[in-house]
Amino acid sequence: MNRIIISSWLIANSNVLGLFSSGNEELKLTCDGPAVLDAPIIFTGRLFGAEKDEIYRWRWTDDASPDHSNQTDVEGRESVQNFTVIFPSSMYDEYHYTMKLSIYKQIFYYWEHVVSASIKFNISRTLIGRISVKQNGSHTENMLGESVVDSVNTAEISIDFHDPSQFLKKALKIRYWWVIDEINYGQTNDATFNYTFTTPGPHHVIATVMADYNATNRNLDPADNDHLKMRQIGVKMGLFQKDVISKAPISNVSITGEKTLKRGQLINLDLDCTGTGPWGFCWYRVEKGYNMTGNETCDDADITTSPNECSFPIMRYYKNADTYNLLVIVSNDVSHHIQVVSVTIYEVAKRMPLHIVIIPVTAAIAGIILIFSGIGVYANFRSNLAVEVADFDFNAAEEEELQYKTFWERLRESFVVAFTSGDDSESEGSSVSGRRSVQIPGGGAAGIGYGSIT
Repeated sequence: MNRIIISSWLIANSNVLGLFSSGNEELKLTCDGPAVLDAPIIFTGRLFGAEKDEIYRWRWTDDASPDHSNQTDVEGRESVQNFTVIFPSSMYDEYHYTMKLSIYKQIFYYWEHVVSASIKFNISRTLIGRISVKQNGSHTENMLGESVVDSVNTAEISIDFHDPSQFLKKALKIRYWWVIDEINYGQTNDATFNYTFTTPGPHHVIATVMADYNATNRNLDPADNDHLKMRQIGVKMGLFQKDVISKAPISNVSITGEKTLKRGQLINLDLDCTGTGPWGFCWYRVEKGYNMTGNETCDDADITTSPNECSFPIMRYYKNADTYNLLVIVSNDVSHHIQVVSVTIYEVAKRMPLHIVIIPVTAAIAGIILIFSGIGVYANFRSNLAVEVADFDFNAAEEEELQYKTFWERLRESFVVAFTSGDDSESEGSSVSGRRSVQIPGGGAAGIGYGSIT
């Protein structure tokens, strides 16, 4: 459960400003309170519209008992006056008091009231201030007044005193005690304590301060009023509390989805991260070659928040083919992540109809098959011609007939022999294929010639 601390620091800013007017004159009354007992508090009055040649009477009085009062007469040209008051702890207690300032103007022999103003102020028994928690020199608080820090970096815990009169500088010694989440971290002589809130979640800080004004030197000079006054002050105490919320910074940021798309497709990316919510998210397009500065922010109208899960979509349609740079920003109370994502949309080439491609390819393949078939047929035909020529070479008797002749030449010679063989047997019978010699017994040789069988 969150603690709601009503600090005396709030009372420091609760003084009611006195501003009153009457006629031409206007009076404004302020003070530098609140103040601690035994410390001075200064009231300041400012008179506007005073006549320079007139005499004005400033009368101060408060409602304390015994009261503090003062009266001075000044010319109109002196329009600012201060009144310093001390509430000794031996005579007063802490309380809300009121200071009143009345202005009078001299009219012949009497004083006419012109204007008045009053202001409320607080006198405290304890020291006045508050705990301040900073990281990297900056201080962050939420609407409940809780300090917000990350769980990684060291936080500087310090006490900011409200001490306009430098009352604490007169203390002989100031000591500090620090308690965080009910763990006592001991005493220091410094108003600053460094601590890392490594566990995300709520934490509670308590600081106790003791300012010692006692003069321990027994050989004090009786005429040294300052030391005597400090000894009467004794010790001033202060107790300060602060709620701190620790959050894990953003980490493990990933952007998934297709970053190279065809023209006409929708950009559809998803961002995911870890850390402590709530998260703020936005993105917008930047020009090509954009250089990040680290100080980029989003307009309030563009911020999308998620209290529970760091998951955000990035969706957009661009009709033109191009490369688009998208600046993505995700943040929580203690960190932010900035990244440029490039998405390329390309133009798809138009596809030709299928029959326009198939017909030329098929024709080319058929032509190649026909060419190789023709070559094969021709080679086979040449081989057959060589065999036929060998078959017709059985009648060669003379050396000149063994010479190479083509098929057509040998065919022609065969036709010639066929049609001319009869004439040759009748005349001379000199043909080798149509003549034969036979020896007849007892008779000598007789030549028998054989002609054509037809």
